[in-house]
Amino acid sequence: MKQKSEKEQYAKKTISKYMQKIYSYAVRHTGSLDDAEDVSQEILLKIYRAVCVKDIGNMDAFVWRVAKNTLANFYRDKSSQKIVTLENVNPMELQDGTDILGDFVHKEELERLQNEIAYLSKRQREILIAYYYDKKKQTEIAEEIGIPLGTVKWYLSNIKTDLKRGMDKMRNVNELKFNPVRFSSVNLCGDVSRSGCAMDMMNTALAQNIIYLTYHNDMSVNEIADTLNVSPVYVESEIERLEDNSIIVKVGKKYGANILINEAWDELMEKMYFLFDLVTENLASLIFDEIKNSGILDKYKEEYTVPDKDENFLMWTLVFLAMDTSVLESLSGKKNRGINTNSPITFEEVSTERADGRTNILSAVIDNESMRRHIKKTQMDGFNGPIWNGMNDIYVWLIDLPYLNKEIKEEWFIGLERDMRLLQRHHNGEKLHKDDYAYLIAKNYMKKNKDRIELAMVTLKGGKLIEEIMSLADKCTTEVMLKYEKEIKEYKEMILSRDPDRVKRQRMYLQQKMFRTDGMFMNMAHKKLIENGRLKPLSDEQKKSAAMVMIYK
Repeated sequence: MKQKSEKEQYAKKTISKYMQKIYSYAVRHTGSLDDAEDVSQEILLKIYRAVCVKDIGNMDAFVWRVAKNTLANFYRDKSSQKIVTLENVNPMELQDGTDILGDFVHKEELERLQNEIAYLSKRQREILIAYYYDKKKQTEIAEEIGIPLGTVKWYLSNIKTDLKRGMDKMRNVNELKFNPVRFSSVNLCGDVSRSGCAMDMMNTALAQNIIYLTYHNDMSVNEIADTLNVSPVYVESEIERLEDNSIIVKVGKKYGANILINEAWDELMEKMYFLFDLVTENLASLIFDEIKNSGILDKYKEEYTVPDKDENFLMWTLVFLAMDTSVLESLSGKKNRGINTNSPITFEEVSTERADGRTNILSAVIDNESMRRHIKKTQMDGFNGPIWNGMNDIYVWLIDLPYLNKEIKEEWFIGLERDMRLLQRHHNGEKLHKDDYAYLIAKNYMKKNKDRIELAMVTLKGGKLIEEIMSLADKCTTEVMLKYEKEIKEYKEMILSRDPDRVKRQRMYLQQKMFRTDGMFMNMAHKKLIENGRLKPLSDEQKKSAAMVMIYK
């Protein structure tokens, strides 16, 4: 039996071990960063108290049982809270307002009235609740809201007309009511949010369907509600969240989606496979041969290190790094490099600054049958990259190809600033705590080699070697893309034909990077390079850190 002080120390270590995982779990299941903080703190407090007073055998099972039970209580408490909208108001309780409700006497009409109140504007609902439900005087309402008394009277006189008009028309029912869309993934070009808030805004079915609906046509709250057959109250609330992060933007009195939607269809997929197969066969091998045979690896051998001096492992990193033009963009701070374009579009011109100050372009992939076949065919499920992170003078680049199976999941992105700080300290020659080494080994940055702990990935000095590699890749890409210019143009135009004007230039910016900063190309390239023998198979341990590089200035 542990003593009290020992139990407290053990409890603190337990909390530290599970803190990040529990917070990530709470974010995924609450859909709100504020709620996630509250829930995760409650979970951690319960675990701490329990560990302080009793011995727990299977800690993992206990922690997740507490987490699930706490989350269930959170859902139950939240569903029981009274929301001040007319959705919660019994129409019978409103009958004192006879000049609006006195005309509606039948139960069916009362039910329709309750539904129709939700279609009033936010201000109309606010005044209606205050006057008929809270029994406030018109002068009180005017004072509380901060509008003239005459305006309150005008609202009240018009509410009846709007309610009657709404009840007299048939609300639309759209296929999305029965068959809603779902995003299979959300992708990002630019700055990664520290909190993930822009991504988190799109984790509900309602948010995803609002974005999808407003992608091709600007729509009002009521039009969205009609189409989805959902109360406008909920649509309005969801749009406020999305608008805060510029995922939805105001267009006059309507709203339009401000992200790219990637929706597969069979004709597009067939054209894509044909084009990428055609280009990859030539381009991947050309880039590999240029790096290998140009002599730059001997010329600049002081600018890189490779674990165990394994040349094949080095090429697994350099060949894919060369395919990513964002490397020089990130090192130079310029995000406008394009290949084979007469009028390059800059990142600054088309990107969006989010509420957290991060600037990026977001795109969502629609989960449909064509996309599922594509993911299965290309093994792109769970695929990540290219990923780029940095702090001060240390940067880490990586791509998680299906062959490498690094399993870069959501939890991996937690603590990236810590990753960079620890790698910076290691690079500066500092001895780290054993827990820090264990952490870096778990994330595949480092490995144990007999009695030593060392970097498991390639390192590169940000200098001439990187510039030479990128220059060679640019030359190869331009040569091959000019060869297949007609096929590439047709493919680009097919995609653009389905994009609204509002986001066309975002799409065109990304298209400038086709076969440069292109995860799909890299995914297909590794298969070609293994098939033709240029890249050799890796050991299971090597796979964890291959196609990963630390770059230092």
